[in-house]
Amino acid sequence: NIKIYSKLHPFFTFSSLFLTTSPLDKGHICDLFRVTIMVTCLAVLHYFVNISMLYHLIRGQSVIKLYFIYNVLEILDYLCLSLGNDVMDALFWLTIRNKRRKREHLSTVMHWVLGCIYTFIHTMCFLIQAICLSVAINSHNKSLLVVMTSNQY
Repeated sequence: NIKIYSKLHPFFTFSSLFLTTSPLDKGHICDLFRVTIMVTCLAVLHYFVNISMLYHLIRGQSVIKLYFIYNVLEILDYLCLSLGNDVMDALFWLTIRNKRRKREHLSTVMHWVLGCIYTFIHTMCFLIQAICLSVAINSHNKSLLVVMTSNQY
């Protein structure tokens, strides 16, 4: 129960925004940034990405290319995690600081945009990895699935 609440905490914060008249504390502001980044990323993903086209594009690749794409995406995932932690920490650090100048507002907006770009790239990485695994499962070549999943162990 605690794990589920911790994952859904930003959404509870967003809904409580309309129920309270007191000013938001710094933790709530960080949660609102998380929600807006996620909603923006999902809206851009829904508007610009055709999943069916991606699936058929990946399905048309050879076995070696598919294996290579999957491994490159796995490395990109680790790089995105490292970069994303730094971007989000910088955004939240700028958010909770007490000093408020116009220059800092601009910096916060730039970090928010960078967080949106990072989230979109990382989401695309996961989406293409999932499509690669789906292609491997639906493939007639069952050894492809064994090779792709054996990297995890």
